[in-house]
Amino acid sequence: VATTDGIVLFEIPSAVGTRVVAVDPQRGVLWAYGAGYLSAFDFAGTVRVRVLVPASAGTSEDDDTHLALIVDTTDGSVWLGRHKTLYHFSADGTVRPALSLADKIQALTFDSKRQWLWVSTEHNLAAYDSLLAIVAVIDPNDKKKDLRDIAFDHFLDQLWVATEKELRRYDASGT
Repeated sequence: VATTDGIVLFEIPSAVGTRVVAVDPQRGVLWAYGAGYLSAFDFAGTVRVRVLVPASAGTSEDDDTHLALIVDTTDGSVWLGRHKTLYHFSADGTVRPALSLADKIQALTFDSKRQWLWVSTEHNLAAYDSLLAIVAVIDPNDKKKDLRDIAFDHFLDQLWVATEKELRRYDASGT
């Protein structure tokens, strides 16, 4: 959409039902998840990858309240958080092992320097490596404060965490 007049500059009709998107600028790919499928489009709108995401117990494809998607720009893989399941797909759409979490996923962010995926649920915040091993944990100190969002600041090499009542910043190791 043009910022000056709001005119649509480009659209991808085959992306109907998309719930969450992530851009891989190095590879010129837009990843989109919706209606149970993860798709990758080039910037001309051509579908490059389309993968049916394995179902996870107790989820509905119509529930978009606990979805997050982020690209690992170091290798082009993509991480999808859907409800309580964390999925990892290679750049060609190959499904890697998934991880079931105890709580619903709130947000994802990626530290490309360490190749850590930070995952927040309502009350927990942890970093995972590409093999889904926990490499760092942040205890928000007050379990009653809901974690809302996270973002990794590559310039400062720090993690921003939004809680229900405040905004916090942690170093890359989680302290």
